[in-house]
Amino acid sequence: MLQWAMGISLAGLAGIWSRVGFILWLTPLVGSWLWLPVGIVNILGCFGIGCLMGVFSVLKAPQQWEQLRVAIAMGFLGGFTTFSSFAWDAFSLWQQWRLTQAQEAFIQLLMTLILQPVLGLIAVGTGFWMVKLALGK
Repeated sequence: MLQWAMGISLAGLAGIWSRVGFILWLTPLVGSWLWLPVGIVNILGCFGIGCLMGVFSVLKAPQQWEQLRVAIAMGFLGGFTTFSSFAWDAFSLWQQWRLTQAQEAFIQLLMTLILQPVLGLIAVGTGFWMVKLALGK
C-alpha cells in the first residue's frame, strides 16, 4: 500500500512540475491572454485522461495495471491539470471586471468560464475515441 501511495505521489509531483514548466514557458508567448496557459494545461490534461481511459477500456488491461492507470490519472494528470488555478483565474478576472467594467476583462472571464470547460470535454472525448479508433476497437 505504501508503494502504491508513493507511486501516485511521485506521479503527482511529475505532473505538478510539468504544469509549472509548461505555464512558465507559455506565459510570455500569449501576451495579454492571461487565461490561455491554464486553459491549455486543462485541455491537454482532459485530452490525456481521455486517451488514457480509452487505452484501458480497449486493452482490457490486467488488474496489475490498475495501479499504473490510477498513478497516471490521479497522480500525473491530477497534478498537471489545474482546476483550482482555473477557479482562481476566473475569480480574479471576475474581480478585475467588477472593479474596472473593462470589456476585455469581461471577455477573458467568459473565455475562462465557457471555452475551457467545453474544450476540455471535447478533448476528453476526442482522446478517448482517437485511441479506440487507433487500436481498432
